Amino acid sequence: MESAKGMSTRLLDPSAVNAPPLDFSSSASPVPYRQGFVQRSFAPLTAGGIRQSTFTLISTAMGGGVLCLPYVMKQVGLINGVLLLSISSLIAFVTMYILIMCAIRVNKHSYGSLLGYCAGKWVAPVLDVVLFFYGMGAVIAYFILLGDFLPALFELVGVPGASRTICMVGAAAFAVPFVLPRRLSALQYVSPVATFSLILTAAITMIKARGQSTMLPPEAPMALALFGWPLLKSFTITLFAYICHMNVVPVAGELVDPTPARVLKATSRVAFVQLSFYIVIGVAGYISFSHLTNQNYITNYPPGDILISLCRLSLSCSLLFSLPINTNPTAKAAVHFF
Repeated sequence: MESAKGMSTRLLDPSAVNAPPLDFSSSASPVPYRQGFVQRSFAPLTAGGIRQSTFTLISTAMGGGVLCLPYVMKQVGLINGVLLLSISSLIAFVTMYILIMCAIRVNKHSYGSLLGYCAGKWVAPVLDVVLFFYGMGAVIAYFILLGDFLPALFELVGVPGASRTICMVGAAAFAVPFVLPRRLSALQYVSPVATFSLILTAAITMIKARGQSTMLPPEAPMALALFGWPLLKSFTITLFAYICHMNVVPVAGELVDPTPARVLKATSRVAFVQLSFYIVIGVAGYISFSHLTNQNYITNYPPGDILISLCRLSLSCSLLFSLPINTNPTAKAAVHFF
């Protein structure tokens, strides 16, 4: 009874509380300051942050798949094309999230070590070989696209002697300093280039769509839904347009505070940004040329078009900086193998 009385006395006596008094002045606030959305969006990039990881993965996906999206609409129609892009976006999002969470859970930062942990050490070198050749194939594809874009740009500014070979060698020499860093976060200030290029390409394609569509013959078809074997080919193209998985596990190893919420935020942003601008490029490009759409829809435009030349320039810059971003995991796969 006495102990209960003593306890109640201590609880009711303010002098018995050892905690410091609360300061309700204007200079102190119990709620921590948090930056607004605009401030966070335009703040300097943080190495291993959500924005830098998002830009890196979008840059990894940039390539020939984006330029084939209007051709996909031609093959399967607008409705089926948008549906395929949406399904591919969902697949990309789910697989990115699973891979990052698995890599974080077992603390493995390369595909070889991750698969070796799951299936045995003998499997890791096999996957490293596969990734090495896949990465080399992606780099070769970048050089082919640069060989298409750069000579036309040099000719536009009055340098007609720039051959494909010279442009490819120059692009390789330009990319060498960016290939040397071991961590992807060292490229944080060049990783946004691909995202800005994607936005610019979508905007220019949409601007040009109205004028180009008026030049089509009246009987030009505008298919909404086509079915048949081209659906399978088109599905592979849309999947390829989202493939940024070469750098998913390396990004997981550099992500700051890799909680499930932050991983979800990064992967969902990548998939959403890609889906949004891919739909614009695919639909606007198909509306521009209908049944005349080429596999690389940029080749449908006249060579001297100023806006399209600007688009080629932005895509070339994107590919130049995507080269080292894609070379990084390729080199790591080779090092792990040997």
